[in-house]
Amino acid sequence: MNRFGQMHEDHLDPDKYFAHEMAEADFLESTEEVRQSILTLIKDYETPFNFYRQCYKGVSCGPSIGFKEGEHWKYCDELRDIDVNIICGISVSSIVEGSEAITQTHKLEKPFEPQEFWDAMKAVDEEASFYWTRDNSFWFKIEIDETKNPIFGHLEGMDDKITVDNWGDYEHLNNPDMIEVFSNCLLQFLNEADELGTNEHTDETFSIDIGMNTCTFSFFVNDRCLY
Repeated sequence: MNRFGQMHEDHLDPDKYFAHEMAEADFLESTEEVRQSILTLIKDYETPFNFYRQCYKGVSCGPSIGFKEGEHWKYCDELRDIDVNIICGISVSSIVEGSEAITQTHKLEKPFEPQEFWDAMKAVDEEASFYWTRDNSFWFKIEIDETKNPIFGHLEGMDDKITVDNWGDYEHLNNPDMIEVFSNCLLQFLNEADELGTNEHTDETFSIDIGMNTCTFSFFVNDRCLY
């Protein structure tokens, strides 16, 4: 029997015919449930575009919100004329300003609760924050005794205070006065070396005397993140 006859018989087979109809019905029902999940999420906003703009302005990472219209994803100004009758997915991600990094894209294409979206938004914001700090900070290592674990920290952007990420074997130095000393020394060195604000990846080392100890700063720019 040729393939056209086989197709005709398959169409007449009630089990195969109704299985196909049921699968299509389940798909449409699931798609409608996703649409309702999205409409519930954005119910306090006039349009998907307004929802996106509020998220963009209200979250520090400036997230990108996508809506799936049929088979296509739309973003930014494309959301002005999106058809809410056929939306079937929403996504959140971020392109990190001041960095070449792009966060993971979180897509919700199955029925969801609003909190699932906000959890995804939080994850994107935290990831973007990590990349921004990593790529816009000056990282350093402080060694006082070569036999002990050093201090690791960073100076973010144009801040005048350092952040110590790990005190190593020097937790006893963890106090505001010592942080002030380290901050002043590091800033003085950076300003004198005219390194503050550079985008190049360079290493610098210098030493200072603090009391009876000599501290050696190893200084890394940008992507030499010491996490």
